[in-house]
Amino acid sequence: MTSETNSDLPEIGDPSLANTCVVNRDDLVMHDIDRIERLHTSYQGRAMLHCRSWQVSRIIRRDFNCVSINLFFRVRKPEGRQAVEMMLDTFEREIMILADRLERQGVPPLPGRGENDRDYAVLNLRYVHQDCRRLGELLQRLDGLVARVNALDIDVIAREEIIKPAHRCFFGLKMALLVRRDTSKPANAAAMTLEQVQRGKNQRGPVG
Repeated sequence: MTSETNSDLPEIGDPSLANTCVVNRDDLVMHDIDRIERLHTSYQGRAMLHCRSWQVSRIIRRDFNCVSINLFFRVRKPEGRQAVEMMLDTFEREIMILADRLERQGVPPLPGRGENDRDYAVLNLRYVHQDCRRLGELLQRLDGLVARVNALDIDVIAREEIIKPAHRCFFGLKMALLVRRDTSKPANAAAMTLEQVQRGKNQRGPVG
């Protein structure tokens, strides 16, 4: 993943910086591009994400821009920033739990990209806040883990059970940000999400 935070970047309206979705299939669409490109922020960041799993590609295409916009407005208050950081910490812990599980179960890492390999999708994103950058980086880490699960010789239901806790944690973060722009909701939602993660630890079966 590559990114920039240079204050000398061109204006947001520059077509060379357009937030786009460069994909290997014509039916994949990036949502809320216009909305996020209209935001004028002091923080400038761009990244190209190479997605290897269809699940995380879908999450990013459908939700990343919308979540980023709501996150941007939420963190303008100190209480909102604290709540967002708590939710991101919870999401990161869930990704670490998944990574540890795959390691303990001996799930092989993804092979390096060959000359003829194709990513499921290559997504060009705009980051409007440093916490949006962190979210993008966490989603890329999740993408690599989910791609490893997809490569296992197990049925679809078993795969979904393995990755469900991390997905559920992301959607808890998403809903907390979308509810309304006060500071009590995200904190409560983050605490609830963490509690759900803790409860779910003892309910996760073996990988294969």
